[in-house]
Amino acid sequence: MALLLRIGLPAAAAAPIAVAQFAPWRESGFAQAESRLLAAEELYPKADRPAAFALNATVLFARDAPWSEARAMSQIRKTAEIFRACEIGLRRVRLVRLRLPKPLRTIDTAAVETASGVPENVRILSERLPPGIDYPAAFLIGGVRGEASPARSYRAAAPDGPHPPYLDTAWIAYRAHWIARKDDLYSPLAHELAHLLCACGHKKTAERHLLHPARNFLSSRVLPEHCERFQASPLLSPTN
Repeated sequence: MALLLRIGLPAAAAAPIAVAQFAPWRESGFAQAESRLLAAEELYPKADRPAAFALNATVLFARDAPWSEARAMSQIRKTAEIFRACEIGLRRVRLVRLRLPKPLRTIDTAAVETASGVPENVRILSERLPPGIDYPAAFLIGGVRGEASPARSYRAAAPDGPHPPYLDTAWIAYRAHWIARKDDLYSPLAHELAHLLCACGHKKTAERHLLHPARNFLSSRVLPEHCERFQASPLLSPTN
């Protein structure tokens, strides 16, 4: 019997992603900050599909924490996939890398300022954000003290109106990136942004989902009722 050999042609090389380079973020109030806008292919390495709603955001990671660009991108890509289930697509995301002095790498949620209603470092760092940035703004920092959760968010009572820069912000400790969970697709960044989008707290159920209060029940799945609340958020904009 003759042996037939099938010789295949080499597959066409995928087009490289046009990745913007970090540039000094001089308009900010940070001593050492660089930023770049993420390309759509970075947000959705797989094929993207149109979404009914768009979310713009600013994600800042402290290199001294020690967050890295790769770890920040992991959180952002997981968030993009999680929100896709609610017809929400990440559209314009500014990634910022910071160098922060050690005293500013941690927030203490047990020590809240009377005037601002937030921890001192939350106010100090958020006030260095330049006017006109996209909210929500998520800070990937060294630690969150004062409570068991390694992350915290501060939402505005009326996100569609003027408010101090420390509202509509999320704060995520470095250890949150490494906590073992039953669902590897879960993201603490998505969890905190979900709080801001739905203007709601946790919901205890018998099933795992994104906003469950118990760590072992946290999941990348979003409850339909939360999707509905996300889509009503003034932080989103319709795409058509």
